[in-house]
Amino acid sequence: MKRLMHIIESFTTSLTNTMSQEEVCWELTKKVIAHIGFEDCVVYLYNDKKEVLVQVAAHGPKNPIDLDIFEPITIQPGKGIVGSTFVSGEPQIIADTRLDSRYILDDQMRLSEIAVPIMSEGKAIGVIDSEHSQVGFYTEEHLVTLSTLAAIASTKIVQIRALEDIAKYNRSLQKRTEELQIKNDELELLNSQLDEIIYSITHDFRSPVLAAIGLADMIHANPEKHLDSFPMLSASMHKLDGILQSIHLYYQNKRKETEKSLFRPWELAQNIYETINHVNKGYFQFTNSIDPNLAIESDKFRYRLIMRQLLQNAFHYGMLDRQVNIIRVSHELQNREVIICVEDNGPGLSHDLLKEDQSMLKRGSVNSTGLGIGMAMMREAARKMGGSIHFENARNKGTIAFLRLPLE
Repeated sequence: MKRLMHIIESFTTSLTNTMSQEEVCWELTKKVIAHIGFEDCVVYLYNDKKEVLVQVAAHGPKNPIDLDIFEPITIQPGKGIVGSTFVSGEPQIIADTRLDSRYILDDQMRLSEIAVPIMSEGKAIGVIDSEHSQVGFYTEEHLVTLSTLAAIASTKIVQIRALEDIAKYNRSLQKRTEELQIKNDELELLNSQLDEIIYSITHDFRSPVLAAIGLADMIHANPEKHLDSFPMLSASMHKLDGILQSIHLYYQNKRKETEKSLFRPWELAQNIYETINHVNKGYFQFTNSIDPNLAIESDKFRYRLIMRQLLQNAFHYGMLDRQVNIIRVSHELQNREVIICVEDNGPGLSHDLLKEDQSMLKRGSVNSTGLGIGMAMMREAARKMGGSIHFENARNKGTIAFLRLPLE
């Protein structure tokens, strides 16, 4: 009895700093079973997901080095002596394994076996199993010892599982909290953008609409006298259409999934230039220095969107104080990135718009009255492409845009 009490006290003390179920089982086999004269011992724990008993710790030939188990096996509940002990929840002593058809050969044949369930709330969660080469080796004292050790191990394992469940719940709660915060931030951003769009509709739309109405009334009242007002009327309507297109593209960019495909940046830039130049009757002096053979795999829709916005901005804002726009497009390969540069000789950007976090409704250039929706749209599109875009004012005059995209 004194020896049993010493074993129990030693095992209980050794569990103080254990942090996992496996550590508990190894403490049992390494520091307890090894000192009570057993040739072999294996601890099984039930795996709920796989629905089998798994060997998690061992003493004897099954544990050749460190915390390693030699050729670990799994046992289904109800199979073998271990499996039947797990299902019944009752310990068993097999005096002669040759006479028991349930015996499962593991690493080698042994003649006697003892199996004790590890119980929790009336249900087995594992089994302590030991085999010996001598017939009738195990006694009632062995049964009492292993049953006591199983009860102590069960208490610690249940405690660890409870702590793991709490930690898992806390991680899940933290993840959910972070997801809700992200959703809340996105909602706040959308609400802010909605406010700015409404402000845009009520203020920036009003100017071209009123101009168009005024010109239309003048033409209606005296068509012959005001024939020269048609270009101004057309310009007002084009301005209004440009604002509507920017808003549409902004939200299309927000909602559209990223789709990668192989394309040539030179070809897209050239096509966009030719379209804009045709509409605007040759006001461009355009140089496209991108390598015609350069092909990248990225989001073609968003690249086209960014390039079109940059070229349209260069024309629109450049016309405020120049008759001919000089626009240069080039590229540079750097550290698995391609940098597309678009440079113009327009009036340049305001200090506010050079910042990354500017409002959608900041004015576009130092002289313009346009919306900042295009700037926000380009930054969002570049981000969704896995890249970035930033702007600098040139030393003399004009703006340089740097679109950085990763090369796959």
